[in-house]
Amino acid sequence: MRQCLLSNLANTLCNMGSICIFILLTGCDHHPEEQAVMQTYQERVANVLDQPIASPTPQTNFPALPALRERLQPTTDLREGLLDILELSECNLIPLIAKRNSSLGKVSSPSQILIYEITFYQRLIECIPILEKNPDTKPETIARLHHIAHVKQQEQPKYLWNALYTGQEIDKSLALNQATLPLGVNNEHPIQNALTSWEYFAQLSQMLKQQDYSRANQMLTDIEKHMEDLYKNPAGTPLLRSLMLLTHYLNTTADVIEARLQRRPLCFNEMSNPKADILKTVFTRFYATTIQPYMATVHRLSEQWFSAHTKIREFVSPPASTRLYDAKVFTRATDISLWNQYINARNRHTQAWQHILSQCNLMPNANNR
Repeated sequence: MRQCLLSNLANTLCNMGSICIFILLTGCDHHPEEQAVMQTYQERVANVLDQPIASPTPQTNFPALPALRERLQPTTDLREGLLDILELSECNLIPLIAKRNSSLGKVSSPSQILIYEITFYQRLIECIPILEKNPDTKPETIARLHHIAHVKQQEQPKYLWNALYTGQEIDKSLALNQATLPLGVNNEHPIQNALTSWEYFAQLSQMLKQQDYSRANQMLTDIEKHMEDLYKNPAGTPLLRSLMLLTHYLNTTADVIEARLQRRPLCFNEMSNPKADILKTVFTRFYATTIQPYMATVHRLSEQWFSAHTKIREFVSPPASTRLYDAKVFTRATDISLWNQYINARNRHTQAWQHILSQCNLMPNANNR
């Protein structure tokens, strides 16, 4: 609350320079309702077990998206002189090249450049065999076109990367001023549109990896619709903040349970007692009824996010300067991955509860719920 008041005050004091920027970037509470429920759950468990909470304040801030200059992958410009290769007119390439060389073409968005590159490449590789059969085509022209085709194919991963990870869509998706997903999030939440679009791009990356350019070009007709979905329905920050919030409370609640069991058992001889019954009620009322359904939805949506980006990375590679960020935010194969940290916290939390409930013969089953 105090942070929100500071942020509101900062809006009227922006002429004070850097202090304004700092406060506004700090922002208000990004997860009031979700945190309140999880904090209550954590505190109830700690109270029943007479165990202090070691880390009560969640940390859900993750690094800002690296600067554009670090994300942008340079490509080779081979357009100069292409219009002079008159033979390309036989394959309907001249109008495409002219459009790309126009004033509007030179300021195309990364997604439009991707469309051009894939379309150009498919037409070129279809054109070369035709020109090779033409006795009037000069050998040096054929050699040059083969070189261009080779370079274009090698750089397709860069064009896809730039389209997905250097535009305004990814900036919006990972903007730091967004909140966690709300407790009532479901399949109808707009974020699902963005995740569907990320799956579309994962499929496109597979088509390009398999060099199935016919299907890839068919998919390109929908690219701007999916780009719009990514922009209008930011998915990254809400999902990642939600994962980090869950990770914190799952870990700290497990800390409480594990510390209590190390200090003194809650039950003896698998016999329940009033305190154990209260603990079971806390588990059912707060975790099983509210937090677990929320976690299941966040898990499913986050799995879509990480799965799509993992598939995309089977075709593209992040620049070296962004790989640490990439490993944390987009992939599942590293220890610093937010997904792996959440999975480890979930498993640890589950094991802690299994241990203490089994000790008191209170594990949920068909006859004991």
